[in-house]
Amino acid sequence: MNNTYGSSIRCVFNGTAGQDEINPDQGIRVGPNPTSGILKVWGDQIIHIKVMDSFGRIIYNGTSGTIDISSQPNGTYFVNTITEKSTYINKVVKQ
Repeated sequence: MNNTYGSSIRCVFNGTAGQDEINPDQGIRVGPNPTSGILKVWGDQIIHIKVMDSFGRIIYNGTSGTIDISSQPNGTYFVNTITEKSTYINKVVKQ
């Protein structure tokens, strides 16, 4: 049996805190980092954005580039941004 798959997945992880996260491949930007509550995600060809806490719970799932996490506890969050070409994961700290 020949197992051939017709698509591939590319995932880029950016884990630097203390500055806006810039992903040079697509110009995806997440910031401010650290944040006190309002998080912005912007760039080219964004299809979907998901924000998860450090336990993997989804706290935002949608398409808006402005995300309010002010009601969430301080800690580490992961912003999963899907574009036409790739999936990007940025680490963000809420203080």
